Amino acid sequence: MKGGKIMATFFFVMQHAPTLEQVEAARALGIVRIVALSAWPDPAKGQGGPLPGVEYMGKTGLLTVPDDPKLGREWFTGRAVEIGELLGVTRGDVIQPMGQGQLVNALTRLGLSRGARVVESVTAREAAEDQVQLDGSTKKVTVFRFKGFRQIYQF
Repeated sequence: MKGGKIMATFFFVMQHAPTLEQVEAARALGIVRIVALSAWPDPAKGQGGPLPGVEYMGKTGLLTVPDDPKLGREWFTGRAVEIGELLGVTRGDVIQPMGQGQLVNALTRLGLSRGARVVESVTAREAAEDQVQLDGSTKKVTVFRFKGFRQIYQF
């Protein structure tokens, strides 16, 4: 610990970039370094912009799971190890894996085996709002509000 901050990393392991609320909640845990497996957000695609202090890796392809019904346990554990090695997950870190269920399970097991805390984002579906498009038209968009992080448990 240094100046009330925990010398650990929060890893957002998901296809999309973390929201400002998620990053603020990670910082509120006292964590100094925040890494997102995703690419930089693209404002032209309505994704907002990159958040200050977040390292974007642009490696979401690692979360893509082939459409192969015969894909075995070894593939999922191997991919989890590959992601864990790339990120450098270690004791004291926090990891938020999202995506395909079996890969999330493998990442959860990997994180816990390395002494990391594994969490999920809790969001509430609150409304459908009209969003104005670049051409002036509107479209309904479902709004989800981030409520916080919840510990992932092994059952």
